[in-house]
Amino acid sequence: MQLSSIVISGMILNLSNLAYAISFRDCGSPGASVTTFSIIPCHSLPCVLTKGHEFTVLFTFTATTQAWYPRDFTQAAQLSSGNY
Repeated sequence: MQLSSIVISGMILNLSNLAYAISFRDCGSPGASVTTFSIIPCHSLPCVLTKGHEFTVLFTFTATTQAWYPRDFTQAAQLSSGNY
């Protein structure tokens, strides 16, 4: 096994300890079926997202149609005030 594979596997295991699986309802994602959704760090529900602190939202999905022009994107959210 290559060193990069070992490092990536370790990072994924560490992230999984910080995440809590979130129950969700897919409201009709066109072209994809969402399978998991999680927020890091979140140890229990409800997850408390505090203004000024960083958090990561992860989801996995299966494409249900051909992706002709796939692209990478990052979406940043501004929390207006307080906890969410």
